[in-house]
Amino acid sequence: MNDRILIVDDEDSLRLSMKMRLKGAGFEVDDASDGEAALDKIRETQYDVVLLDIKMPNLSGLDALPLIVQTAPKTDVIMMTGFADFSDAIECLKAGAKDYLVKPIEVT
Repeated sequence: MNDRILIVDDEDSLRLSMKMRLKGAGFEVDDASDGEAALDKIRETQYDVVLLDIKMPNLSGLDALPLIVQTAPKTDVIMMTGFADFSDAIECLKAGAKDYLVKPIEVT
């Protein structure tokens, strides 16, 4: 399995634990702590999936999503949030996200 995943979340412990679990499952995984860092990585590397937190400092997931879709249209973006707000989910799906997950996320 050579699928490449980018995890974008400002919570270090969550980001790193997801990274370890996904690497253990055979994925190639990179991580970023905010939307700006994610865009830098996306410009350098092609990802199959981006797991993108909605609420982050600097550039939020909501603001980064359209930029990611424009920069890497073949990459699937899955939004993550600690708050079950369906209006955010609908907004993300309309903006190009493939799915929306509520934390805590079961990696399986």
